[in-house]
Amino acid sequence: MARQKLRIGERGKIGHREEGPRKWVARCQYHDSWGRRRNLTARGATKGAATSALKTKWHNISQKIITREEASEVMTFDQLVARFFESLRTRKTPKRPLPQSIQAMEYRYTTYLAPHFGELTLDQCTAGIMSDALQSMIGPNGSMMSSAKECRRLLVNVYDYASQHGFVQHNVARSIPIVGYVAPKPKSWNDEEIQNIRTALKHWIQMPSSINKAILDIYDMTLATGCRISEVLGMTWENVYLPEHPDEQAWVFIGDAVLYRDNKANAIGLPKGGKLKKLTLPSFGVDILRRLKPDNATGLVFTNRSGNAHYASCLYETAERAFARAKKDLGIDVPEKLQFHTSRKTVLTLIARTRGIEAASEQGGHATPDVTRRHYLAEDESRVIDHAAALEKFGKTEE
Repeated sequence: MARQKLRIGERGKIGHREEGPRKWVARCQYHDSWGRRRNLTARGATKGAATSALKTKWHNISQKIITREEASEVMTFDQLVARFFESLRTRKTPKRPLPQSIQAMEYRYTTYLAPHFGELTLDQCTAGIMSDALQSMIGPNGSMMSSAKECRRLLVNVYDYASQHGFVQHNVARSIPIVGYVAPKPKSWNDEEIQNIRTALKHWIQMPSSINKAILDIYDMTLATGCRISEVLGMTWENVYLPEHPDEQAWVFIGDAVLYRDNKANAIGLPKGGKLKKLTLPSFGVDILRRLKPDNATGLVFTNRSGNAHYASCLYETAERAFARAKKDLGIDVPEKLQFHTSRKTVLTLIARTRGIEAASEQGGHATPDVTRRHYLAEDESRVIDHAAALEKFGKTEE
């Protein structure tokens, strides 16, 4: 006889067996919320007593079983996530995540997502609520962007699990917009701001206990080239030409950049957009490289104490500490943070005003001058457009 088909939360027929005088056993099978077939038994002095005890047991168990039809109205998101992580730990496939990866996912959920919608039921948890939670993670300067993206990926995986087990009809998380951050357009530094930043960084590197003492030279090199910080940190001695004759022009070839790629920090790769360029250097840039160049120089121009490329994040942290110290010791006006991209904005703006937008686009390595104009040049609303003389003839009429 074929086994009785059961749905989740449904029990089969009750069977009985007499074990001895006044010893009856009632039993049945049921499907739990995972879809697994389980046995349920109860004992009593009579057949009816055993049956009654079994039905009482089943009533208590069935209240805890969530069926496919009512899951979205009863199950909270916390409960769903608990089941999801339990399935990851018990998974027996080769692609099972490492324990530390599961712990990292649990931390992200508990810290960033659960406070927003952990107690909501699945039918209450909309894509809009989840999107707002992800966007609230991102700081004003774009911080926590990577964590927000990891949390979105986690939500997609959780809903994949939920749809596979029939708790929801479709993956709501795939409707969440891609989290993003629109950075404000960089501002240019004036001469006083440039000098104050130099003073603060020079004060920092003169302190015996300071770290990242190359930060002043790196800052000056961004002003000497207009390159991105990743391109300055990727400069190599093999791509630097410092002539011995004063009439020759020194140059640097920008062919490498220090990047974060394939989950590996400080990887050496091509500059943004794959744009390679050879730039001549102003005299202060040449002086920096001549001072830094060792005998038989090879490899990166700027290296940390371990001989590796600098981490841009470490330079930003060092600049914050240097500026705070300069404000305290020297009382000068410096920004809270050092934005190396502002050097690039300052350089390209100056070149555009003195040499034209095409020259600024070449210096910046942009695909077209429109990119330079759109992202680096602010419209001068105070500039008066004077072509009135050419229009005077339209006002002349014969009498």
